[in-house]
Amino acid sequence: MRLGWLSDIHLNFLDRPAVQAFLCELAASDADFWLLGGDIAQADSVVESLQILEGAIGRDIHFVLGNHDFYGGSIIKVRRQVRQLVERTDHLT
Repeated sequence: MRLGWLSDIHLNFLDRPAVQAFLCELAASDADFWLLGGDIAQADSVVESLQILEGAIGRDIHFVLGNHDFYGGSIIKVRRQVRQLVERTDHLT
């Protein structure tokens, strides 16, 4: 079993072509699942970023939220939104 590990990807700082190129590289990887160590985006885009990652990779993603994932938002609200997303997806834990 092969594990892919990502940390501090800050997708909110990338333009669309850069995100697409990054996602293509992840999808082409031979990793069986991914660990994501936080700082995915910021509060207003972390859920969307997780959805994009899940859709592009199509494999399990185990993640924790980092401090940047709460910037500009409420910790309670972000955690609730992320929890709801995880409950309705197949690959996010």
